[in-house]
Amino acid sequence: MKNINNILIYALILISLVLSVALLLSFQSSKKLEYEFNEKKALLMKENIDMKEKLNVIERQIADKAESINALEREKDKYEEDLNGLRKDFQLKMKSLVSQLDNLGRHKRALKKKIAVLGKTSLSDQLASAASRADNADIKKVLERSLRLIDQIREGKSVDLDSMMAANETALQEVPGYEPNTMKRDYTVADAQKNTERKGRILKFDPANNYIIINLGSENGVEKGERCKIFKDGQEVGSGEVMSVRFRISAVFIDTIAFKHTMDEVREGLDVEIERNREL
Repeated sequence: MKNINNILIYALILISLVLSVALLLSFQSSKKLEYEFNEKKALLMKENIDMKEKLNVIERQIADKAESINALEREKDKYEEDLNGLRKDFQLKMKSLVSQLDNLGRHKRALKKKIAVLGKTSLSDQLASAASRADNADIKKVLERSLRLIDQIREGKSVDLDSMMAANETALQEVPGYEPNTMKRDYTVADAQKNTERKGRILKFDPANNYIIINLGSENGVEKGERCKIFKDGQEVGSGEVMSVRFRISAVFIDTIAFKHTMDEVREGLDVEIERNREL
C-alpha cells in the first residue's frame, strides 16, 4: 500500500513537472508570438505612415496639375476669344474691301459709259450739259460764256480771247477755295518740269461720279494720265488718274482708296499732289 502511494506521488510530481515544462514552453511561445505580432504591427504602422505621406505628395501633385490645367484652359479661352475677334475683324475688313471693289467696279462701268457718251458728243453739247448741271453760279457763267464763244467761232465771227480769259478768271475767283495762279501765261513746259512738288487742293468733288477738280493744270506741268494723290491730315486717303487738263485746273477720276479709308472722307479743300509718269 505504501508503495502504491509513493508511485502515485512520483506520478503526480512527474505530471506536475511535465505540465510545468509545457506551461513554460507555452508561455515562451506566446511571448514570441506577441513579440512577432508587435513587430509586424509596428512595421505595418510604419508602412501606413509612409503610404499616407506618399498619398499626400500625390494629392499635392494632382492639385498642382489641376491648377496648371485650369490655367491652360483659361489661356486657351483667351486665345480663342482673341482669335474670334481677329476673325470678326478680318470678315468686316473683307466685307468693306469687297464693298469698295464693287463700288469701284460700278464707278468704272459708269465712267466707261460716260466716256463712250462723251466720245459721241460734240464739245458744245458737253459744255451745254455741264452748264445745266453746274451747282456754282460762277462756274455756270464760265461754261455758258465758253459755249457762246464756240458758237461765235463757228459763225466766223471775231473773238477776243484775252478778254474772254480775263472774264473767266474773274468769275473763277468767286469760286470758294479757288486761288488764282500769278505765274505768267507764257509758262513753258521746261519751267513746269522744274516744279517737282506739284501740290494743290481739291476745288470741287463730284461723289456721284468719283470726280474731283483740282487747282493744278498745264501751267503747273500737269499732264493727262499722271497720278494724283489725295491727303487728309498728312495721310494718303486715295488716288486717281488725271483725265483732263486745263490751264489752271484738272479733272481727276478717283480709282483707288487707301486701306482703312473710304470715299466719304474725300471732300473739297483736301490737299493733293501730282506724281509724274515714270517714263518721264
